[in-house]
Amino acid sequence: MMRAVAPKVILCVLFALGLNAQTLDETVRTLARRVMTRLGPADVPRVTARSLSNLGNAEVNAARTIFERAIRRPMPRQPQTVDVTLTLSQSVRGYLIVADFDRNGQRAVEMVEYRPSAAAESGRASLDRQLLIEQDAPILDVAVDGDRMFVLEPSSVVIYKGGQRVDKRAYASKQGRDPRGRLELDGGEPRVSAPGVDQPFALAGETVKFVEKSNVLQAGGRPPLFALARARDLVWIAETDGRIHLYELDKRPAGLIEGWGSDVAESPVECGAVLASAGGDRDANDTLTMLDIVDRRPAPVSDPLQFSGAITALWPAPNGATAITRNSATGKYAAYKITIRCSQ
Repeated sequence: MMRAVAPKVILCVLFALGLNAQTLDETVRTLARRVMTRLGPADVPRVTARSLSNLGNAEVNAARTIFERAIRRPMPRQPQTVDVTLTLSQSVRGYLIVADFDRNGQRAVEMVEYRPSAAAESGRASLDRQLLIEQDAPILDVAVDGDRMFVLEPSSVVIYKGGQRVDKRAYASKQGRDPRGRLELDGGEPRVSAPGVDQPFALAGETVKFVEKSNVLQAGGRPPLFALARARDLVWIAETDGRIHLYELDKRPAGLIEGWGSDVAESPVECGAVLASAGGDRDANDTLTMLDIVDRRPAPVSDPLQFSGAITALWPAPNGATAITRNSATGKYAAYKITIRCSQ
C-alpha cells in the first residue's frame, strides 16, 4: 500500500502542472507506458484495480482491461511477478489514475490526470426522499398500502387512512434500550417482528429475527448483526463491532469496510450495490449514500443525501428504502421514502 502522504503531495504537484485531460483509453495507455519503463525485462505485472471515487465498476474495470492490454508482451523465460494496483482516485479538483507497485524493494508510484466524459459520469445514482410522517413518538418502521399507512412504534402499530389516524393496535414486545422492529404487510394486514416477538422475517434472502431485549438481529450461522444486505455476489453485514463485514455467499470472510454506519440496505437497482448511513455520533446529522464495490472496497456512486438528525433505521423497499431519523434538536422522529434513480 502507498504511504498516506504520498498521493496528497503528488496530487498537488500534478494539478499545479495543469496536465491536459485525455480519454480513458489515452490516459491508461500513457500510464502503462510510464510503468513499463520502470520494470525490468523479466517483470510480469499482475494487476488489480479499485475505485476511491464516485465512479463505479464500469469505469475502473475498463481501465484495468486497457492497462492489461497495453502492458502485454511475450512471457520471459524466468518471469518475476510484480503486483500493480490501479486506483481511480478523486479530489475536489478532479480524478487521477494511480499505479502503485514494488520495484527492487522500493515502492514506486506513477499517476496521470483523468477527466471522465459525461457518459462515464452518467452511471451515477441520485437519491430522493419523501417525508411520510413526523412525530414525537419513536418510529421503528413504516409500511404503505394505497391510502393507508402503518406506523410501527415500540409497543403498537398506528394506522392512518387518507392522512387521518383511524386505529391503534398494541403488541407485546421485550425491547432493549434502543427499540427496533420490522413491519411488513400480509394481505394488507400488519405483521410485526420485534425483540420478544417470535416472528422471523426475510432479509436479503436470509431468515432473521430480533434478539430479546436487544437491538441486534440473529441469522443462522451468522454473528450478531444490525443489518444485512446481499449485492455483487457478496453479503454485507453491519456487525456489532461498528464495521461492515463482507462475506462470500458460502459465508467465507471476504473483506472489511470501516468508516460507515450500522445501517445498510441492498439496492433494488443496478447502478449501485447498497445504501449505507454515515454513522458517527448518535446526535449528529447523518447522510445516506449509494455504494458500489470494486476489489472489495466501497466506492460512492451517489452524492450523500443529508438528514437533520441520525438515521435510526434503514429497511429495503421495492423502489429504494425506508429511512427513519431522529432530529437531535427537536427530538422528533421522521420516516422517509427513499427513491433511487440511475442516470441514463
